[in-house]
Amino acid sequence: MRSSLILLIIIFFSSLSQAGIPQSVSDCLKSSSESVQEIKPLYAQGFTFFKGKGFSFIEFKKGYALKGGSEIILISSGPFSCPGLRTFRPPFKKVLSLSTTFIPLFDFGKMNNVLIGISGKNFINSPWALEKIKIGQLKDIGYPPNLEAIATLGTDLILLYPLAEQEFSLEQKFKALKLNYLGLAEYLEPHPLGRAEWSKVFCAVMNCPNDAEKDFLAIVKSYEKTKSDVQKIALHPKVMMGSFWGGEWQSPGGDSYLAKLVEDAGGDYVFSSPKEAKTKALDFEFVYSVFSRINFWLPHASIENLKSLQKDDPRYKMLNKFPLKIYNYDKIKSENGGIDFWENGVYRPDLVLLDLAKIFHPELVPTHSLIWYRALQW
Repeated sequence: MRSSLILLIIIFFSSLSQAGIPQSVSDCLKSSSESVQEIKPLYAQGFTFFKGKGFSFIEFKKGYALKGGSEIILISSGPFSCPGLRTFRPPFKKVLSLSTTFIPLFDFGKMNNVLIGISGKNFINSPWALEKIKIGQLKDIGYPPNLEAIATLGTDLILLYPLAEQEFSLEQKFKALKLNYLGLAEYLEPHPLGRAEWSKVFCAVMNCPNDAEKDFLAIVKSYEKTKSDVQKIALHPKVMMGSFWGGEWQSPGGDSYLAKLVEDAGGDYVFSSPKEAKTKALDFEFVYSVFSRINFWLPHASIENLKSLQKDDPRYKMLNKFPLKIYNYDKIKSENGGIDFWENGVYRPDLVLLDLAKIFHPELVPTHSLIWYRALQW
């Protein structure tokens, strides 16, 4: 009786340890004596690690709002393999990035030397990457990417920015050319720290020499400190975001990446409800009625100055009577309009938060100088 009870307890706790493991991973482990531990990210929603000794699996969620199924890959430098799963075997020595968004990851993971190609060099802001282009160590394969140039580059890994309309066709073409590729969909994450946490995926695949977990936790600590400091202030200024696009006022959703940054920086976003990620398309009459009660406007657009905005759409002239402060996120941008906020800012949300805290509550961070935001005047 006692032995039966012990066996039941062992089976119960074994089932608990395997409860979150995907079936394809379980099937793979059945043919070996290996086991894995599920490690969930702190903020990201788009991936989960299952780590073993000398290998790991990553489950990626796909589709808009991360609700379009999933894919599992295996990362193993040794002989361990799983039939049916795409396997990545680091180290990778020749990597191509199809998005400037990924460039800071190479710097974060101390892997600058392996980046040999980029799509869209004219939009780059990272100084080290610009220097590599200047001395001929980084080749531009065009934007959109030139498949012939990719095929002749000799890359052993291509990093994709998986846009819904583009990913499938590129995947099929890369498969036909027998090229190794991986999609990093950090842009689907609603939380700023969730986007930055994809640095751990990059470093797992690339076998980075740095401690990605430790480096990420330092960013978390910095972000959470600023968030905690500003939340102690009772008065939070009213904030408007967005600008005209396609004839309508486009403003971030209440559960979006930008809305989360404003909230955590101690701002009261006027369109914080309903809590949804998708962009709001609003008519100007409604937006105009809201402007009378806001303190800050963040256009979040690529603009030269406010006069140029008025030339683009005369309705902007109606807003210059309101006594508000205006800041845009394009203080650092390339000659061709590539905005560094969407490059280096993605992986340093703690510094972006400091920028916004400086704007909303300057007394809290008196020594901080704005990095990505700049003040605009009518």
